[in-house]
Amino acid sequence: MEQQQHRRRKKLPIKPRTSSGGGGKSPTTDFLSSITGGTPNNRNRKLLLRKKIAKVTFNEKALPIETQIYLDTDNIEIAENFYKEFINFVEKFDFKVDKEYPSKLGSWYKNLWLKIIRVVTHKEVTSRVEQLERALQLKHIDKVQSEVDLNTAEAIARLNESSKDIPNFAVLVGSLLYAKYTDKDEIKVFAQILTQEQLRIVKENQNLISNPFKLINKMEEVEVEILAKTKKLKEGK
Repeated sequence: MEQQQHRRRKKLPIKPRTSSGGGGKSPTTDFLSSITGGTPNNRNRKLLLRKKIAKVTFNEKALPIETQIYLDTDNIEIAENFYKEFINFVEKFDFKVDKEYPSKLGSWYKNLWLKIIRVVTHKEVTSRVEQLERALQLKHIDKVQSEVDLNTAEAIARLNESSKDIPNFAVLVGSLLYAKYTDKDEIKVFAQILTQEQLRIVKENQNLISNPFKLINKMEEVEVEILAKTKKLKEGK
């Protein structure tokens, strides 16, 4: 009986598969265009373009900048005041603290990461760091006030004031070095974006950060060597 029923069953027609692997009628090009825009070829191009743009955008997004602060003082109040004024200063250039670690005493050492308030590219961050460098290099208050706005000028003045009772310090913001050493009656201040060679030396000799005298002298020594090499190359051409 079962065999007879099986014989009576009619074979159903097989529906052709669509490009998506399912059965039935394929969606029309007009319908696909209405939900994704364009013909199938144009859709593929748009999807590839979006992926490329997303990849480039991700790669260009600036990562937080590592920042190290060494202060030659065991006075926590003086150290914390300098740190507060430093953060106030960098905020004028749209930087903010992304994360920070507890300060270490002995002298005073702080490790933190800065980033721009909004999402920016590496190029924009580099521009901001160059602005920091320029601001730190301005020595006279009348010069400061003529080149930056009043709020920034006041932030620079407060930062300089907060460092008066700190004989030696070093602040490394990415590749920007801001440092000071006091040797008897001589006070030397260094504010400059380091070359790749200078930065490599600092990274490979972390103890230099806690010795601003050696740090500044080493950076100036390397700078002289680089200038001499550049001059020699130009003369050889």
